[in-house]
Amino acid sequence: MSRRLILVALSLSLSLPAQAGLVKRMDEEDAYDIMAAITTTTARECEEAEGESQSDAAKQVMVCAQAGAEMERNLSRAEGLDAGDRALYHVVLANLAGNGIKLALRADGGVSGRVCKFAEAAWLHVTQIDGTILPAELEADLAGSKAELRPNLRGCRSKFGTPKGAAKLN
Repeated sequence: MSRRLILVALSLSLSLPAQAGLVKRMDEEDAYDIMAAITTTTARECEEAEGESQSDAAKQVMVCAQAGAEMERNLSRAEGLDAGDRALYHVVLANLAGNGIKLALRADGGVSGRVCKFAEAAWLHVTQIDGTILPAELEADLAGSKAELRPNLRGCRSKFGTPKGAAKLN
């Protein structure tokens, strides 16, 4: 069975209502399979980047920026995605931005405009996810990410300003 057919079959199974029009929580294995299927090669490179030295981190942060742009394009072009599929795209995008933060901190030697740009991207994506449809482990990770990002993003916004159209810090 092709990768696309598997993705469609998984999407259909996840989009069936549990009761009276409610979306059920995704199966953890299915969620990770879908994320693996939608993740681009460049996104995998970003996820695996460690930035062992400052110069390595400087190179790898660009990979994460490229990966985020690719995944954004894929999300905008994807048709027929249900809430679960969209949520998983945003999980992957938030993870890419999170690794971008780590690498940019190392490359730039501390908080910089580039670090804050990745933080804004991560926040945008985590605020677009309905955690109640994710597997419990991913929902917990989402809550932790929001809690960690919120105060750091406040610092970024006080230092660099709030970008136009930025997601609110709720």
